[in-house]
Order: sequence, then structure tokens, then C-alpha cells
Amino acid sequence: MDLPSFPRIDVFAAGINALNATLIARSPSHNRGYTLVGVLIIAFIGGVGGGVTRDVLLNDLPGPLTHVVFLIACLLMGLLGLAIDAYSVRRG
Repeated sequence: MDLPSFPRIDVFAAGINALNATLIARSPSHNRGYTLVGVLIIAFIGGVGGGVTRDVLLNDLPGPLTHVVFLIACLLMGLLGLAIDAYSVRRG
């Protein structure tokens, strides 16, 4: 059975999950003093983890391992999450 592919939705989902992972990693209850690189690694793993797991279970080649756009989207959303965190700390 061949399932349809939606690469733009996959990249969007990876970016949103990366933003979520960044904000959770920087929240006061989870903050462990991660450096910038550590938070960006968490953003990437959080962003692509679900999609890679899905593709492996479907016996397909994971998209994040073949396309660099996933890495770029996750890193940009990770930086956005850091900016949101910095802005909310100054204002809050």
C-alpha cells in the first residue's frame, strides 16, 4: 500500500515540534542551564523524532535524513523559541 506524501506538512510539523521542544526545554520547570547549542540539538531531535519514528515503522527512508530543509526549519524555529523565551523573561 502506497501512502500519499505531504513534504510541506512534514516540514511544518517538524518546525512546530522544534518550537515546542525549545520552549519546554527553556521553561522554569525543565531548565537545566542548556547552552545555545544544547537547546538547538533538543529542538532538532524534538522536531524530527516523531517523523523519523513514523517512517521507520512504515519501513520507509526518513525524510529528515535525506532533506536538509528539516534541519534548517528546526534550527530556525529553535532560534525563534529562544527569542520568545528571552522576550517573555524580560517582559514577564
